[in-house]
Amino acid sequence: MKKYIKTFFACCIFLFADKVAFAKNPVLSGYLKIDEKVSIYYETHGNKNGVPVLVFHGGPGNGMDQKMLRFFDLKKYYVILFDQRGCGKSIPVGVFKENTTQDIIEDARLLISHLDIKKYRIYGYSWGSTLALNYAQKYPENIEKMILSGVFLARKVDDENWININKIIFPDYYEDLISILPSEKDILSQYYDLICVQKDENLRKIAAAKFHNFHIPISKMFTNENQLEKPLKPEEITDEAMLEMQIYLAYTKNNFFLDENNWINAEKMKIINDNIPTVILKSRYDLDAFFNQGWQLKKLLPNAQFITIYGAGHGKYDKNNEIEITKALK
Repeated sequence: MKKYIKTFFACCIFLFADKVAFAKNPVLSGYLKIDEKVSIYYETHGNKNGVPVLVFHGGPGNGMDQKMLRFFDLKKYYVILFDQRGCGKSIPVGVFKENTTQDIIEDARLLISHLDIKKYRIYGYSWGSTLALNYAQKYPENIEKMILSGVFLARKVDDENWININKIIFPDYYEDLISILPSEKDILSQYYDLICVQKDENLRKIAAAKFHNFHIPISKMFTNENQLEKPLKPEEITDEAMLEMQIYLAYTKNNFFLDENNWINAEKMKIINDNIPTVILKSRYDLDAFFNQGWQLKKLLPNAQFITIYGAGHGKYDKNNEIEITKALK
């Protein structure tokens, strides 16, 4: 019996190590020069002869997440990751005029062309689902399938709900969030001024810490207080974290550079509904991008498969989310 147990664990370690090796050793990596100012960092992983999948990461402001590769069978898929404008290793870093939703969509199209990929799937998580939807509306021709999880529709009402509902669920965190504001009106706009415009570095870091800490209990599912990330002090805010918040707040300030009436409508979604097999996964208890966003999208995409996930929040690595996302990406 001991011999069989040893063999079992040896096989598990081998399979895990094999997957880690894929993640650490991209098939390709480099920079795609978009113009004299912008270069996008990208990596490809898995089987170069496999099914290509273009991944739109979350944010705005975050970079690619190699840990996400564990969702994929890397012997079957050829996974394309890239750092969106202003993020990760892409150049330049941070907020700049040419960093918009439309720019990111065009970067993705150029990357697919650069890699000489004809037919492919797309996967978007959270903010990445917003990008994937917009990309699919504009370039539906060669997309074989689209998988969306943690759906975020980037409407003004979604940002308002993010504040107004979570202040009821987490009044203690909310009171800390507003403690440095003169009023409770346009909270995200006030934080944009504090974190993106404010010249005093100490004040910027105080604001950044409070904004970061408000997001802690919202970001994923916690079953007890001991699982919560420790709140950050202002001096613990890194340059990277500051840049991520600045990009996020610049996007919220500009309504994510989207006209919600011009893209979240039946006419635009019909392009996807009629042409692209789509899977929508949404956690019932998502406090970062509420369930209604996935449900409303499903009503616009009646041909899509809709999967409700229980026992998970917004975090893609919440156990039940990871299980269902991995199934959908098989």
